[in-house]
Amino acid sequence: MTSAEFVEDRTAELGDFIGPIIGGIYDGIRKGSYDRAGDFEAVTGRPYQTWDSYFSSLAK
Repeated sequence: MTSAEFVEDRTAELGDFIGPIIGGIYDGIRKGSYDRAGDFEAVTGRPYQTWDSYFSSLAK
């Protein structure tokens, strides 16, 4: 599904106001717009753990 198709789908489901917003958020995620360092460790008191690392630790 292209970004335009996703926006069209969300707009049909959620309406002309919120559909393009949701589509834009997901397009930004796809493009890496939100991939930046944060304050995760300072806020949580523990280092960031990837999903792969997290799920691997559960299997042990």
